[in-house]
Formats: sequence, structure tokens, C-alpha cells
Amino acid sequence: MVKSILLLHIAHLTGRLLYVFFALWYLNRYLGVEAKGVWASLFSLFGILSVFANMGFEVWLSRAVAANRITRGHAVSFLFRAKTGPWLLCLLIGAGVVALSGYPWLASAAFGAALVFDGIALAEQAVFEGKSKTDQLALMSFFKVGGFALVAGLAALIVPDPDLNLFAWCFAGILALRLLYGWRAWKLIPESVADPDPSAWKSFLTMGAYTLVTVLYFRIDQVMLVPMAGERAAGDYANAYDLVEGTLFISGAVAAVLYPRLVKADPDTRARLFDMAFSLLVVIAACGVCGMWVFGEPVGTLLAGESFAGALPLLYILAAGLPFMFANGILSRWLFSQGRERFALWSGILAALINIVGNILLIPRHGAAGAAGMTLVTEAFIFFTWVCWGRRSPELVFKWCFLSLPLALVGILFFTFDNPWLAAGATILCYLPLLIKLTHTAAVATGAK
Repeated sequence: MVKSILLLHIAHLTGRLLYVFFALWYLNRYLGVEAKGVWASLFSLFGILSVFANMGFEVWLSRAVAANRITRGHAVSFLFRAKTGPWLLCLLIGAGVVALSGYPWLASAAFGAALVFDGIALAEQAVFEGKSKTDQLALMSFFKVGGFALVAGLAALIVPDPDLNLFAWCFAGILALRLLYGWRAWKLIPESVADPDPSAWKSFLTMGAYTLVTVLYFRIDQVMLVPMAGERAAGDYANAYDLVEGTLFISGAVAAVLYPRLVKADPDTRARLFDMAFSLLVVIAACGVCGMWVFGEPVGTLLAGESFAGALPLLYILAAGLPFMFANGILSRWLFSQGRERFALWSGILAALINIVGNILLIPRHGAAGAAGMTLVTEAFIFFTWVCWGRRSPELVFKWCFLSLPLALVGILFFTFDNPWLAAGATILCYLPLLIKLTHTAAVATGAK
């Protein structure tokens, strides 16, 4: 399992680094931070509509494939029957938002085409995930952002005066290629199974509603910033969020590899795998927070230049939420493996409402800082809700606090005494031994050693 996680780490990391380089360096330096804000808002709108169109099909399909409870014909038929209506609806919604907000039409049309390509490819990724085909899953994960960054970079060198329209169609093209590569996934599903899933539609719709409200509180900030605070504020937020989001591949890779095992494991094994992954992810996230605080300014300035100055305070706020985000990644997969989609749905609805109402109140007064603060509040709300009421394990809160406690020392050294070297030293002293121990424990527990 550790080898699978590392492979996904490499794929996600390489792809994300290429995308961050393109988004932070090229868009800021050559098109301006305002254009970066428009691009990020369109990208976030695409993300929300993509989840709406997919309606959680990919998560449900991964679980059904892992449990061997779906046939190939049923999966393909279900894909297109279930998605045709949401696809058309999302295209209409997207067109309406574009018309009202003044987004460029040609770029928006490209994102509309990408919406359909991405929906089919996500289902193919779900099959690879359910069958534990980590190499194919890693390649498709890389394609979406890393492949796009490479193609967009080449296009910028070839086409004179490239703009957002060109990059949007590059994105649509790479998603189409990703879809064609993943078509082999359908052959991995058997033509018949002994025990088909009788509650497919019920599970499918519940999961879809959950994923929709989740992406709303995750992406709606970026969409709301353009009309409420302007393109510059949206660009600053996007610059900070790009660096933070670049670390989330770690929790995503661990969750993707563990999910089929959590579905099939007995209760004792499931508990052991979860506890191991939870502790490891919180420690990795804490290291990420320290890294963002200490190295965020030089790295961001190196990539984006002076345009990154407005993003720095937002980066400090968003980075503080990483321990919540990483823990929520594995908590969500545990809830799914236990069939608790309804609980995840209702808690997600509350989180989305908290985030949207908070943005409406705070963005006009505090701009992008208000949106960043609401992201932190929302992630914390989800964490405590899932731990205390979803998993009914309040002791995990104490474990999370214990593992995150050294962040207070690092924060004091960095923000109060303005000494990044002491902060970096404290991070290494506090977290490196713990990280080595937990990694070794994970390797032993999963049979890698």
C-alpha cells in the first residue's frame, strides 16, 4: 500500500507543481493578477458544475467496483443515463453565470466542453481506484493538471499573444485525451456479478448531493470574490490557494489507496488502518503549515513576482487549515466505507451554508481575507462534526490537538519573533522524529516492510 501511495504522491506532486508554476508564474507575470483572478474563478465554477454534473457517480462507482457489485453494461449504461440531464442543466447554468458576470465567452465554451470530458474520465478513474490499479490512476491524475500545464506552456511558446481563451481550450483538449486513455478501465469490470447492488440509485443520489455541497464550500469563495470584491482580490486569493491546494494531493492519494481496503476490511483492520492514516496525515499537514509559513513568501515571490504580495496574508490563513483538511480527507472515506453518506450530506449542507453566509457578510468588509477566514472556519466545522458525531470518537480531537500542538511554538517563533530559521528548526525538532516513526509504523502495518 505504501508503494501505491508514493506512486500517487509522485503523480499528483509532479502535476500540481507544473500547474502551480504555470498559474503563479505565467499568468501573473504575463497576463496580470486580474487575469489570474478571472481564470481561477472560471476554473472554480467549472469545478462546482463538474461535481453537480457527476452527482457523486465516481465515488459510488468506486465502491461498487471495489465490492464487485456492478456489471460492465450496468456501469456504462448508468453513466450516460444518469449524467445526460445534469450535463445539460450545468451547461445552461454555466451559460447564465457567464452572461451575468462578463466572463470571456470563448474560454467559457471550452470549459463547457471540458465538463463533459471530465465527467466520463472521472468515472474511468473510479474504476481504476476500485480495482486498485494505482499506475493508471496516477497517470490520469497527472493528466488533468500536469498535462494541461505542459500543453499550455507549449501553446504559449508557439502562439503569439496567448490569452485565457487559448489556455481554456488547451484544458478541454487535455481532458479529452485523458478520457481516451481511460477507456480501457471499462474492461476491468466483469460482465456479470453474483450479488448486484439493489440500492444503486439511492446511494448514487445521496453521494451526488454530498459531493455537490462539499465542493460548494470548497470552491464558492473563488466564484463569489469576482463580483463582490473584484478581479484583483480574486487573483490574490487564487495565488495563495494554489500553493495550499498543491499539498492536498497527499491526503487525496492516501484516501484513494485506502478506500477500497476500508470497504472490504473487517472492523478491526478498518480501525487500525484509519488510526494509522489519521495520525500520519495530521503530522504531514502540520509540517505543511510550517513550510507554508516559513517558505511561502520566497517561493511565491520567486514564481509570481511582486504580484504575490497581496496573497501572503491569505496564505498564512489558508495554510493554518491544512490539519483540518488532511484529517477531513480520510474521515470522509471512512464515512463512505461505513455507508454513512446521509450524515456526510447533512453536515456538508450545513458547512456550505455557513461558508456562503459568512462570505456574504465578510467579503464586502474584508475582501479576500474574509473568504480565507471562512474557509478555515468551514473546514474546522466539518472536522469536529465528523469526529464527534460522525465517527463518535471525541478522543480523536485530543489526538489531533496533541499532534498539532507544536504549531503554536512555530507560530510564535515566526510571527512574534520574526525568525524563520528558528521556526524551521523547531519544525524539524518537533516533527521529524514523529514523522519517521509514523511512516515506519505505516510501512509495517501495511506489509511494506
